[in-house]
Order: sequence, then structure tokens, then C-alpha cells
Amino acid sequence: MKQLTLDEFKESNQFDTNIEFPSLNSETFTPFNWYLKDVTSDYKNLSIDTGEHSTIALIDSGVDIEHPLIKENIDLTLAKNYVTNDMDITDELGHGTTIAGIMSSIAPETTIVPYKVIGNEVGKSVWVIEAIIDAANNDNDVINLSVGTYFIKSEKEDKLLIKAYKKAVKYAESKGAWNSSRIHTN
Repeated sequence: MKQLTLDEFKESNQFDTNIEFPSLNSETFTPFNWYLKDVTSDYKNLSIDTGEHSTIALIDSGVDIEHPLIKENIDLTLAKNYVTNDMDITDELGHGTTIAGIMSSIAPETTIVPYKVIGNEVGKSVWVIEAIIDAANNDNDVINLSVGTYFIKSEKEDKLLIKAYKKAVKYAESKGAWNSSRIHTN
């Protein structure tokens, strides 16, 4: 059996990208979006606000910009990659893409701006802190962090990082961003 290169595989497995997909909050996806009924108060919030004219900074592992169910929500204008300092915000882990899907389910008309702070093996606190500040400076309405780390409060460097996180969040809040994360230092 001949082993194909990635380009050969892509060429031999083309599919129609113009297929019309149902929205994430449609009946088609209801069995898979088990959380949606609960977090939308039985879908009532979708009649109040669909996220139109709002932006969410997704500080995570990047995003699959070609994913057919979320690609319309992704805005790359202000996107940034802190891991490799290039423009590639490709999600190597799948976590950021999953979170973008959840966001698109809850607020189908929101714009998502990805800030990649986790690569396939590593993420650094300084990248997350920089992304929080950049997201605030870019006037995002909401900043979403679903990343984690461990700190030892007795360690001098960890104390400084905790303080830096708190200052970054306070700065973002002062710029009008609502932070959906919570910094736990227990």
C-alpha cells in the first residue's frame, strides 16, 4: 500500500465545501448539544440575544478556521499566535475549536477572535497574560479563558504570575471586557 503525502491525501479526498450545514442549535444537533437547553434557559436566551454585534476573545489552543459549523463566526483580523509568533492559529489539540463551537451554539451571531496561547505541547502563562491584555486593547466584549495551570503560592515566581494574571484581568475589566474565566488561587 502506497503511503500518501498530506497534499496527495487532500487532493484525493476533496469534498464539496458548499454544502449547507444546519446551525448548531438546530434539531439536527440537539442530541449532541446536551448542554444547550440548560445554558440557554430552555433556548429562551436565543430570543433575547443571539450575540449580534458582540465579539468574544477565545484565548485557547487556536481554532479550525475551516470548520463548516463555526467558520462564519471566526474573525482573523485581530487573531494572534503567541506560541510561534506567526499568523497560524490552527488548533492542534481541538480544544479551542470545541469551545468556539459551544460559543457559536449559545450565541450564533457572535464574532470569535482567536488568540492561540497553547501549542501541541506547551503553553506559557506569559502568553495568556499578553493575550488578555491584547484582547482588552482590541475591544472584545467578552474574554474567554478555559485554560489552566498550577501555582504554588509559596513560590516567588508563582506569586508574581498570580499577581500578573489578576492585574491583566483587572485591566481587561477596566477596558469594558467581561471575563468569563475565574482565577482561582486556592
